[in-house]
Amino acid sequence: MPETLVQIIAGFFITLAVIWVSAPLAHKIKLLDIPDHRKQHSQAIPLTGGIAIYSALLIVLGTTRPADTYLTSFLVASGLLVLFGALDDRNQLSVRHRIVLEIMAASVMIFGADLWVGNLGNLLGVGAIHMPFWAGYLFTLVAIFGVVNAINMLDGIDGLAGGVTLAIFIVLAIFTEEAKGLVIFGFALSGALLAFLISNTGVTRWFPKVFLGDAGSKLLGLTIVWILIETARTQNGVVASIHPATALYLIAIPLMDMVDTTIGRVRRGHSPFKADRTHLHHVLLAMGLTKSTVAVTVVFLSLAFNLLGIAMTRMNVPEFFQFGFFFISFIGLVLFKKRSHTESGEMG
Repeated sequence: MPETLVQIIAGFFITLAVIWVSAPLAHKIKLLDIPDHRKQHSQAIPLTGGIAIYSALLIVLGTTRPADTYLTSFLVASGLLVLFGALDDRNQLSVRHRIVLEIMAASVMIFGADLWVGNLGNLLGVGAIHMPFWAGYLFTLVAIFGVVNAINMLDGIDGLAGGVTLAIFIVLAIFTEEAKGLVIFGFALSGALLAFLISNTGVTRWFPKVFLGDAGSKLLGLTIVWILIETARTQNGVVASIHPATALYLIAIPLMDMVDTTIGRVRRGHSPFKADRTHLHHVLLAMGLTKSTVAVTVVFLSLAFNLLGIAMTRMNVPEFFQFGFFFISFIGLVLFKKRSHTESGEMG
């Protein structure tokens, strides 16, 4: 049996087992998502999805992969986010503490796995944009912080963050050949995500319903940016599988929505970290769509951008054109959200 298939199956069943065991424990230690004016589920839900997924990764990778600096760095960096994300889920850490912890995890990735962005490609049509290490380090910190929090913000409807992440992995698995991070830990994570989605969406009553929590959404965000940087970075003058600009399309919807929402909060004089109901999924809900319809719509919209980015790479579309079209698409999303807010009578 191929190793990747073993990882998928093992990740799937271990995650289900941990969800089964951890859900009742979550009620005892108060690791729960409590309904309020913004969270509209009817009862307290365990926030153990991320812990279950990480547990599966730790077991599967620890037993099927030889230990090396690359893998160890990933497990340490993601483990930090899961640990402190769980503490945040239970005790609500301050924004400053969250930022410091995300910088710590990012630094493990950059210095431990030697994984950072040094080349942005020909985004402006004037030649490849190369960065010295200090600039690449700062840019990578921003990229990790942005993607981690984009997935965290996306996690507002059952199946949404997990579905978007799984779609990214599937597209990379089908259309790229040298996604090192995907080969090493992405397949185990894909199996774990499938198990989580079964629990999270409630397709069967055999397993308790759990949420990702900050621990899980940040784990997914870090894994996405890790794999994208690995897949798009230039080695020995040759881009591995995708252009740096293509990476934008693989995280298009979470990234666009996060940037627009953050700018909107700042313009209204609010903290960029203050939760509200101005995300794309909230806009679609306000239009009268059901939660399941919204989740499917956003996942397929994200998948469409994923495939568009890959298609542009395969057709050798110039990177500056890819970047320009991405920016136009972002403006289109902003205008759509603004118009929809206006029509529904909500503040944009």
